[in-house]
Amino acid sequence: MIVAATLYQRDPRPILHRGAIYQYRPIFWLEPPLWILRNYRWTTPRSANIYALSELRDAFGRGSEDSQEDVIARAKVRYIVILSNDFEASKPQFKEVIVAPTYTVDPQAHRPEFLEDLRQGKYPDKFYLPADQGFPQMVESYVDFRKVQALSKGFLTEGKLDICFSLQAIKAVLYRYREYLCRDAAPLP
Repeated sequence: MIVAATLYQRDPRPILHRGAIYQYRPIFWLEPPLWILRNYRWTTPRSANIYALSELRDAFGRGSEDSQEDVIARAKVRYIVILSNDFEASKPQFKEVIVAPTYTVDPQAHRPEFLEDLRQGKYPDKFYLPADQGFPQMVESYVDFRKVQALSKGFLTEGKLDICFSLQAIKAVLYRYREYLCRDAAPLP
């Protein structure tokens, strides 16, 4: 386990790079409920019909709309960590980077057993991030490997923090992520 003091450092690099941390509006990590907007009018007076996803049998299946829907969902700004290597993150020919979201630990919402197991590293799909007094915005949280995915670089034009993971920390995150990905893999012949 890494000591808290070595997890973060001031980020001297203004560009996308492995271990950089962004504050991001979570388009891809939306959770239910999801609401569908139809028959909307954006001019004044504005109006729209709002339906729960479960109310529409043809949701995301209307051929006349190219199977697209406008949605309303509850979302939260959260920190994300760049996992892509520096070459892919910095080169314009690569349009996406691999990112992992972080989730704040909430002692009111999480069971004490969950928190204890999280802090001891017992969840293979999570990487525990203790709070760091040297970086007050970095509160107790965890990286969730189940939500790792490619993200268009176009979404990361703002929100970069002046903090990043230390080299030791990003190596530990990547090692744990690799363990998570390979946990059920059969050995090669």
